[in-house]
Amino acid sequence: MRETALRLMRDVGIKRAEEALDLYPHQLSGGMLQRVLIALVLALEPDLIVADEPTTNLDKIVERQILDLFLDLRSRLDAGIIFVTHDMGVAASLCDRIAVMRYGEVLETGPARQIFEDPQHEYTQLLISTAREISDAPAKAAPAADLPPAPALLSLENIDLTFPASGARPSRRCNRFPSISARARSSGWSGNPAPARPRSDGRSCGFMNPLRAG
Repeated sequence: MRETALRLMRDVGIKRAEEALDLYPHQLSGGMLQRVLIALVLALEPDLIVADEPTTNLDKIVERQILDLFLDLRSRLDAGIIFVTHDMGVAASLCDRIAVMRYGEVLETGPARQIFEDPQHEYTQLLISTAREISDAPAKAAPAADLPPAPALLSLENIDLTFPASGARPSRRCNRFPSISARARSSGWSGNPAPARPRSDGRSCGFMNPLRAG
């Protein structure tokens, strides 16, 4: 079964699948989590796949990769996909037919080309015009590249991570991260509510949360 899982993870583009298979979900990035879920779908071979906002909070490059995986999934399994999204661009690139909903009510349905070229309902027209305005908006200027390096807000050394036992999985220790640090340019940070997530590039995510206004 482990070999099957590794093969499916490689099929969906997960690099170093052997290492990723032993990680906890919170140690995976958003894109890797979506790839793992797609690998599970491949293992189950369903006739119908319901994907609820699978590209939310992903950057555009990873979003494109995940959409390509769904297209490949549909072809390989010959399965239908109900793809729930608020992103009209995503719907245009993936869907054959579109149903526009608001407050749980279906307002308009039809082939994707018809919906985009000749929308009938005013809400559909608003969604499409807003999506076009966003895509046509000029990109924001990039920040200056000559800013001085930000000071370290938090540095840790000699880290010893212990993951508690869960079900049949025994407890596990990890000492692959001898030192990590977190940096930010904002001065409004507060320490410790979120657990640390070490990363291979030497940084640690999740140490701090922004202070609430007031």
